[in-house]
Amino acid sequence: MSEILNDRELRIKIVASICAVEESPYQLLDELLRLESKVLARTLISGVMPEGSIIFPPRAQLYFYP
Repeated sequence: MSEILNDRELRIKIVASICAVEESPYQLLDELLRLESKVLARTLISGVMPEGSIIFPPRAQLYFYP
């Protein structure tokens, strides 16, 4: 997933879609887009920001659906 997030256009679409589903504030979208790709991937899957704050429930099944 981190490799996919290196593509700026896909990164914005993925993060914006997840934030829309989670009804997250715009500030969170901006904060997520600033994260390094590997950290962003971990954050999107776990729902936990690097400093430990929970931003939404973990949704691994959304990203790795067979």
